[in-house]
Amino acid sequence: RIVASFHGLPRDYVQRGDSYAEECTRTLAALRRALDLPEEMVPLTYQSRFGPARWLEPYTAPLVTAMPAQGITRVAVIMPGFLADCIETLDEIGHELRDAFAAAGGTDFALIPCLNATDPAIDLLETLARQELSGWLG
Repeated sequence: RIVASFHGLPRDYVQRGDSYAEECTRTLAALRRALDLPEEMVPLTYQSRFGPARWLEPYTAPLVTAMPAQGITRVAVIMPGFLADCIETLDEIGHELRDAFAAAGGTDFALIPCLNATDPAIDLLETLARQELSGWLG
């Protein structure tokens, strides 16, 4: 499986009108189409929650650690909500979740890095900036 893990957000924010969850869903739908993979092969999850409030679900860790019991022992995790790697996420996903997945019987775990400072990422940012600033520059 390829698990898409977005940073969490309290549900209350979404109930009060924040479009974040909708944007995550649209982003992942576009990625699934580009990869030509069905929803069940690329589930959407949320990570990094704290405090007593309910956060957006499903939560990444329980979903991934339950996979070996379902016969899914190979998983790759991507964080499509980040352009650059986040230290908190690298630790939560790359260390804590990797260890929990292995302890649950998982055999192969891959953390897919973000675009970071690669040439294509910088080109993308330039293109987006130029599009959004159209008419402002010149």
